[in-house]
Amino acid sequence: MRVSPESMTQETRAIGQFAQSVAQVGGTMSEIGIAFENKLREAREASEYAGAENAWKEGINQFKLGLDTDTDYKTYSERFEGYQSQLYNKITPTLTEKNAQGAFKRFTDEDLVGERFAVSHRANQTEMNFMKADYHKNIELAVKRGDTDFINKATTAAVAAGYIKADAGETARQNALKKVEYETAWQTAISMPDAESATELIEQTKGLSPGERNSLLTAVNRHFTAEEARQKEAVEKGREAQRENLLPKMRDGSITPDDIYNAGFDTGEEKQWFGWMDSRNKAIASGKTDPLTETNDAVYGNMSERINLYPDTVDKADIWALHGKGLSTSDCEKLTKTHEGNEKDSAKAQALKRGHSTLNTYKNDGLFGDDTQESEKVWGQKSNALDQYSADHPDASNEDITTFLEGLVSEEKSNYFGGILDAYWRNLTFGLAGGINEMFPAKGEYEKTATNPKTGDKMGWDGEKWQTID
Repeated sequence: MRVSPESMTQETRAIGQFAQSVAQVGGTMSEIGIAFENKLREAREASEYAGAENAWKEGINQFKLGLDTDTDYKTYSERFEGYQSQLYNKITPTLTEKNAQGAFKRFTDEDLVGERFAVSHRANQTEMNFMKADYHKNIELAVKRGDTDFINKATTAAVAAGYIKADAGETARQNALKKVEYETAWQTAISMPDAESATELIEQTKGLSPGERNSLLTAVNRHFTAEEARQKEAVEKGREAQRENLLPKMRDGSITPDDIYNAGFDTGEEKQWFGWMDSRNKAIASGKTDPLTETNDAVYGNMSERINLYPDTVDKADIWALHGKGLSTSDCEKLTKTHEGNEKDSAKAQALKRGHSTLNTYKNDGLFGDDTQESEKVWGQKSNALDQYSADHPDASNEDITTFLEGLVSEEKSNYFGGILDAYWRNLTFGLAGGINEMFPAKGEYEKTATNPKTGDKMGWDGEKWQTID
């Protein structure tokens, strides 16, 4: 088929137009790609820069927060330079875009101007605070030594230097001078020989407000009351030591009047010691037993009962009033220690109290015999033995004391309950009537009788319990 020239021209033109269209489309796609990459890069730059700026500000803030408790203000600026350099070098590797790197560099250079000033100002402020603290510390010391001249000069210098404001300095100065007046009055008052003189001095001191005067008077009275108590305690400790030294001499008879004179006792106690020595010497001269080495069991039992069961009714003076009058020196010492232990209300004191209460019950129930004098004697001996056990075993427990007490009265308990059993067996052996009469006496007849040591009443045992005899 033959194609005409005109037809070929049209075809060629169409192909050219198509090629031109294809070229235009390709150019548009390339432009879109470039535009997208530019947008992505800008986003990356913004994100990297934001992260870097935030990390920088957080790091700088942490450094400044650390200064709150940092007293080495002289090295603040030097350490800040090292810190910010390390921080910058740590952050920059996270920036991959040059624009972000440049922006971050410009930001930190500008930011460091202000941050360096802030750190330097912080160092100056901290130093000023130290100067202010030193000022107040020096003023306090000056107050204690009453140095008003130093207070005036130090305040003037502090205000002039600027680390104390003028109004604050004047307030501190006036307060310090007032304290000097107060402290001087206090020190002078407590140096007086007695509370009356000190009170008179304070009443005459000028410059004190009514509140300050009353406060000083209260403090001075409290001071002299405490001082008097300390002096009494010291004197009593000295006398206690002298007693400890003299008691062995009293026991072996080597005590002399000079020993008592030199002990420093008051008149009453000195007279008491001479009385003991005199009674001892008279007894020995007449051939009698030394009263300071002998103890009457009943006297001991009664005092031990009071100490252990009714401690509020007895004191040390009551114990030593019986020295040589029924109580030996060693037993007075023992009872005194028991009394002191009971005052502490310890577990051991409670156990000892129960032990003596039990002994007292046994005595009243006739466990120690029908004869009143003999019962009192045995009771006193048991009480003495219980106290001695307690003194020899300072760490004894309640169980230890109970066990010792059971052993102490085991023989009496065996005899006592054995007698009751004997009556029971005699009833079976010799007839009901006789046994019953022996076990349970008729009304008005008592198996045992005794006297109540507290009331003096006559008591009778009817086979079941003790009761008062009309």
